[in-house]
Amino acid sequence: LRAGGVLAGHDYNDLNRKPGVKKGVDEFVKKYALKLHRGSTDWWVIKD
Repeated sequence: LRAGGVLAGHDYNDLNRKPGVKKGVDEFVKKYALKLHRGSTDWWVIKD
């Protein structure tokens, strides 16, 4: 992800049907020291 780039997705809080999304996103942002932004079920990161 380039500086200024955005990576986004959905189903972040859909733990009943898609529990792996939250886990994967959380691991990714931790590994790359990114700030996670969240909506109701959407998520995004912006690379510094």
